[in-house]
Amino acid sequence: MKRKVWLIFLALMVVLGSLASAETKTVTLMCAEIGPPKGYRAKGDQWFAKEVEKQTNGRVKVQFYWGGSLLGVREMLQGVRKGVADMGMNHCSWMPKEMPVWYGLIVCPFLPKWQDPRNVVDSVWTLWDKFTVFRQDMERWDQTLLIAPPFGAQQVFSKRALRTLRDVKGLKLRIALAPHGKAYAALGAHPIRVKPGEIYTALSKGTIDSADVTLDQAMRFGVAEVATHCLLTNLATGPGMIT
Repeated sequence: MKRKVWLIFLALMVVLGSLASAETKTVTLMCAEIGPPKGYRAKGDQWFAKEVEKQTNGRVKVQFYWGGSLLGVREMLQGVRKGVADMGMNHCSWMPKEMPVWYGLIVCPFLPKWQDPRNVVDSVWTLWDKFTVFRQDMERWDQTLLIAPPFGAQQVFSKRALRTLRDVKGLKLRIALAPHGKAYAALGAHPIRVKPGEIYTALSKGTIDSADVTLDQAMRFGVAEVATHCLLTNLATGPGMIT
C-alpha cells in the first residue's frame, strides 16, 4: 500500500513538474519582414514585439527576419500558411490575385484619407472589423490580421530636379502599384516594377533614375541617398499588414 501511494506521489510530481515546465517555456515566433530594421514602420514592429513579450510575462517572444531574408514578398502568404514563418508582412500590391479585395483599394490612389499613415491604420482595422469580405480575403489563407502598419503616401524621388508632374516625362520610374504606373505612363514616364529591397541597387546601376516610394521607404531603403530630389505627388498607397 505504501509503495502504491509512493508511486502515485512520484507520478503526480512528474505531471506537476512537466506542467510547470510548459508554463515557463519560452515560445519564439518567427516574423518575416520585407523591409530593413529602420524607419517608423520597423519601430512599430519592434514595439509590437515588446508588447507581446510584456503581456505574456516573457513567455512569448517575436523574432524578426528582416529584408526578405526568410520569405520574399511574393512568397509571404504561402510561406506563412505552410509554417515557414509564424507571421509575415503581406502587401496587396504584389498579390492582386491572392488578395483581390484588398488590392481593389489600390485603384483609388487619390483617396485623401489613404495619404495619411494614421488614417491608413484606422481604415484597415475598420474594414477588417466591419466588412466580412475583407477578413475572408485573408482567412482563406488561414491567417488573421495582427498589425496594420502605417503606410504613407507615395512620392517621386529622382536623380534630377522635378518641379511639376510634367517633369516625369522620360523618367525610368520605379513603381510598385499598377494604377500608379498607368498614371505616370500617361505622363510620358517609363514605369518599371522593382521590389523595395532592390531600389537602391537599381538606382545606383542606372536601371532606373527615379522611384515612386513613401517617405519612410526613401529612408529605410536608402533611396534618398541616390535620388536626392523629391516631387510631392501624394498618391495613396495600398495597405500592408502583418498576418
